[in-house]
Amino acid sequence: MLARSGWPDRRRAFILADVSGAPGPDGGHDDLDADALEGLALFVPDDARSLDADRLRYVEELRARAREGQPSAARRPPPRLGRFGLSGSVVVVVLVVVGLVGSLLSVFAPRLGREPAFPVPLAAAPTAQPGEVGGLLPDVTVGVGGRELPLREFRPGLIALVPAACGDCAPVLQSLLLQGREYGLRLVLAGPAPAAELTELDRTALGGAATVVDDPTGSLVEAFDPIGVTAVLVAVDGVVGAVVPEVTADQRLEPALAQLGRTGSTTSA
Repeated sequence: MLARSGWPDRRRAFILADVSGAPGPDGGHDDLDADALEGLALFVPDDARSLDADRLRYVEELRARAREGQPSAARRPPPRLGRFGLSGSVVVVVLVVVGLVGSLLSVFAPRLGREPAFPVPLAAAPTAQPGEVGGLLPDVTVGVGGRELPLREFRPGLIALVPAACGDCAPVLQSLLLQGREYGLRLVLAGPAPAAELTELDRTALGGAATVVDDPTGSLVEAFDPIGVTAVLVAVDGVVGAVVPEVTADQRLEPALAQLGRTGSTTSA
């Protein structure tokens, strides 16, 4: 550091000379001529702490230059995953889209009657005639979603015989649906009400969760002679376990439903 002689405050006024050459053995610089050296004097402070302010400014300048050389967080590219360079945000978007598509398919998939594979065959020696408690379901064919299926394939199951123009049936059917779900039993809606009315009732009251069957010959009504909403409980081997007429919304059928997983089950509901 060099200070020009003759200034009033020699401790605070400094001129930094642009010295590019290394000093010689005598401490002088060969690249400074006599004219540049004239009027200049070397200033050494009595207390080095008086240079702390200059040192701090120098350190801050170095830090600022270091920060300018690094990209900011806003300009950094998103992290990439895997050897092919897929960004994390792209992977997240793909997973969200796949999840949404799967949810929509599960919600809007058609609920058509299926022909399940039964591990338990139909009862070979029931104790009563078909259509009676202790006997098999009637051996008839019903329509389900435009298909023709044997009624006996809805086992184990909970069949609700719904009267026509049943304006107060919704709470009863909702109760049957929830009770059947506790034991993995499907709720089947059948006449006397026509299939179109049952389909609308299933849509508005049950959210389409039940299976509507069309019994054009009236075989179920003839066999079970329903009164009000009548529940027909069917065991896994096709045996009618119980027939419950005039079911109410607060009536509990769980004890009888719990036995439908056993063969030849007849219950008192």
